[in-house]
Amino acid sequence: MKKLLTSSLYIVLLGLMVHDLSAQSYAFGLKLGPSAGYQLWDGRPRNNSLLFRYHAAAFIETHDNVSDAYSLFLQAGYHVRGSAVRFPGGRTDADNIAIPAFTSALQFENISVVVGAKQKFDLDTDKKWFYSLGIRGDYTVNYNLQSFQGFEGGIRPFNYGINVGGGVEWALQELIGLTFELTISPDFSRQIYVPPLQNFPDPFTGNLRTLPEQNIRNATVELSVGLRFLRKIEYIEDYW
Repeated sequence: MKKLLTSSLYIVLLGLMVHDLSAQSYAFGLKLGPSAGYQLWDGRPRNNSLLFRYHAAAFIETHDNVSDAYSLFLQAGYHVRGSAVRFPGGRTDADNIAIPAFTSALQFENISVVVGAKQKFDLDTDKKWFYSLGIRGDYTVNYNLQSFQGFEGGIRPFNYGINVGGGVEWALQELIGLTFELTISPDFSRQIYVPPLQNFPDPFTGNLRTLPEQNIRNATVELSVGLRFLRKIEYIEDYW
């Protein structure tokens, strides 16, 4: 995970360097928190449960010294997506041993890059609430399919979707603040696509069966807490 976060920081630092060339004020920081992952199979819910994991991201955004009512942002981070699937008990395996009820995870470790915009509104003198919308691209760097072995060939490493969020920015000092954010991140593309398969080995019974088409998309809800640092650039008129 350390390497993944380092890569994310490099992306955001590159954004800082590009933005610095324009000599405008900007804010940057880090945020992290818990995630709840869910998946749609063939465009509809399945007998799956939320997958509780975590995320971490670095960000940079524009800042208007006068109103700060709107901003553009770039974000890069590490996000665990997927779902947990519950299997009822009562069945037997190939050795006629009872299989107890259990929960298995489909987990994907993704690097995400988001480009988007925020609109902000004053709450009081040191707080603003905001909503945001961004376009997101994901790249899968690792995965764990657990009970779903055989889907590996159907994993799509590149995915895309949107981020819709809202939250509060709280200025602790002039240049340092906290940010609290709730984000919903549905994928438009398929994390897994497997065409119908004949003679698929059932991992529980060992019998061969026909596997229908598998078409799986991610949807993730994330709660983030972060530190936000402001770099203000002010111009002084020279009357000489």
